[in-house]
Amino acid sequence: MVISRQAPRCGAPLYHRPHWAMLYGRFGKNLLQGYEWLAKRYTADDEIWIFGFSRGAYTARSLVGLIRKCGLLHIVTPSLLEKAEHIYRDKNLKPDDETCATFKRYYSRTPKVHFIGVWDTVGALGVPGTRLTERGKYSWHDTELSGAVDYAYHAVALDEHRAAYDVPLWVSEDGLQKAKNRDVEQRWFIGAHANVGGGYGAKDFLAELSLQWMIQKAAAAGLKLDAFTATDNAWQTEPKDSFSDFLRGAYAWVRKVRSSGDGRYFRRFAKGQNGKPAINVTVDPSVWKRWEAAEFTYRPRTLTDADQCPPA
Repeated sequence: MVISRQAPRCGAPLYHRPHWAMLYGRFGKNLLQGYEWLAKRYTADDEIWIFGFSRGAYTARSLVGLIRKCGLLHIVTPSLLEKAEHIYRDKNLKPDDETCATFKRYYSRTPKVHFIGVWDTVGALGVPGTRLTERGKYSWHDTELSGAVDYAYHAVALDEHRAAYDVPLWVSEDGLQKAKNRDVEQRWFIGAHANVGGGYGAKDFLAELSLQWMIQKAAAAGLKLDAFTATDNAWQTEPKDSFSDFLRGAYAWVRKVRSSGDGRYFRRFAKGQNGKPAINVTVDPSVWKRWEAAEFTYRPRTLTDADQCPPA
């Protein structure tokens, strides 16, 4: 039997300080609600599968980090939830530190996460044109990949040029997955943020490419799913110019009041936001089809800047 829960969306970025705080609170609430739901229903025979797109991917990865640090509570109480949240948000505490180990020993189980599948992770607290996500109360949470995850897959957008939507790839010191991970892959796909994760409607066939890949990975890891095949020549669909659309919105105001940060941002092929090498980065074959097609001039700078080209 499969038991599932879908967390509510965190919503689009907001641009006034009280709204930033509201968004921060909403993200924390979603994270703790998901954790509480899972803790109350998990049994020793269960497999944990977690999926998410955009800010939902951020929440999904943070949920894995929370489980990594605090385990899953045996008995859920408000005070223990508060304590788990406090431990998780303390950046000075590592999962193997005595504080975390003691909390898990007395209050929690320590299950593995069988599978995490995410599409184009975006920070729930990101505000265009600012550095808000990098320090203080609004900084990033623990979203590095845990060794307690068996299978981890990340579909990433090549044609997203909004700096506020930069993607935090999973990283390690040497770019290799941990020994306890069975398989990890981060794959680049044609398209902007919502082309890859879905959001532009049924006629946006680009979203089918990453969905097909994720379904294949989930099925190989043991999830019973109906087969899915992307529309023929889905790679020929034109990617959305999300950057130009964004300039007509609130970001245009941000650019007026800031002298830096203008222009398109190009994501780094195999580097995390902290400069560490990203784990197991690949390119979907559909990208190379578009690259080599005579009717397109498709040379994403994310690839050319990293000297990537079609395989011989």
